[in-house]
Amino acid sequence: MVFFPKTLGTSVLLLIIGSPLFAAAPGAKPARSPDQAVSYYEELLPIFQANCHGCHQPAKAKGEYVMTAFDKLLAGGKTAGAIVPGKPEKSHLLEQITPNPAGEIEMPKNGKPLATAEIDRIRKWIAEGALDDTPLNARERYDSEHPPTYSRPPVITSLDYSPDGTLLAISGFHEVILQKIDPSGTATPMARLVGLSDRIESLRFSPDGSRLAVTGGLVGRMGEVQVWNVEKRKLELSVPITFDTVYGASWSPDGSKIAFGCADKTARAIDSKSGKQVLFMGSHGDWVLDTVFSTDGTHLISSGRDQTAKLTKVDEERFVDNITSITPGALKGGLASVAKHPARDEILVGGSDDHGGLFAGAAWTATPRCKTVAEFLRHVQLGQTPREAAILGAKEISITVMTREAEERLLGARKSEPNTEQNVVSSAPPVAPQ
Repeated sequence: MVFFPKTLGTSVLLLIIGSPLFAAAPGAKPARSPDQAVSYYEELLPIFQANCHGCHQPAKAKGEYVMTAFDKLLAGGKTAGAIVPGKPEKSHLLEQITPNPAGEIEMPKNGKPLATAEIDRIRKWIAEGALDDTPLNARERYDSEHPPTYSRPPVITSLDYSPDGTLLAISGFHEVILQKIDPSGTATPMARLVGLSDRIESLRFSPDGSRLAVTGGLVGRMGEVQVWNVEKRKLELSVPITFDTVYGASWSPDGSKIAFGCADKTARAIDSKSGKQVLFMGSHGDWVLDTVFSTDGTHLISSGRDQTAKLTKVDEERFVDNITSITPGALKGGLASVAKHPARDEILVGGSDDHGGLFAGAAWTATPRCKTVAEFLRHVQLGQTPREAAILGAKEISITVMTREAEERLLGARKSEPNTEQNVVSSAPPVAPQ
């Protein structure tokens, strides 16, 4: 869900309600025997992705060392000879990751040392000739100098306007496309931010518009959070996390934290400068697909495939309670998206039933006296107070917005008057305006 900035003129609320393209993970392969030849693709690449690629990729090559391309992995950066096939004792990379007698390591920088078994497999792989067994269709082939080319329009999984409304960020394959929006609304291509993740699941501008958070990853292999400097078009931070794509990026109001959801049923947050994890919440029962901070940044709201939106106290990393109250038989597709009112702690969540019908629901402190979705969204985007919007006086209600087809499926096919517009169905009884 994206709130269009008011600087563009007419304020609009855009709901992008769809299902992520979930890919079924292949069956787990049996563990390789220590006597077998080491597989770079199956054994070592996941280690490098989780511990090294964040700082050693084309968009961010510390020490001028790129580890995402095999030839550059062997060659090294400022120090040549990172990996010398057949000669582990002369391979600089092995020296960097092996603890000294005091237990200290050079790499991963500020990270946990690799396990002894992992280092042993890397050493054995180098001794065996450091062969690349990566399948042709799995080789990395995109960077800023070699961006993707499209034979057809890409699937757009996320988009966001900068706070001042002058930039639009659009997800693509392996990249984020930045467009300049002039006062007339005309878009002009501006930059292509090509990163490590082939699947981009969400993107959000920071509150001041200077940075862009991107979540995604490599399906079934790794998740990643990227932070880009918008003005310089430079990748400031790349944080590999979990072993599947991650979703639903959101910024804390002060820009110090970035929250996101994971396929391991957790909602997390990291420090936006260092990448250090500052929040871990594991109370969801399925994939967590979206997040948003409260107005003061003290709480996080997360939604997921378990059909719930949950509230978490950020500084205590404590699950507080479920926000939503799900109608039995509804929303079997889960809650895919959550957005917060720009000024108040009121949320709108979006998801689907198991028949593909659209759904959007919310817990609001009050609701306008509206008969159609268009009227409801117009009141919300105008930012009117309850009294200004002729609000009914209920303290808390649930609002459900469905297509006519989805409503009939849920409530049973029933005769109704022809209506080309969507309906707003409120569970709260009418209350006289105050």
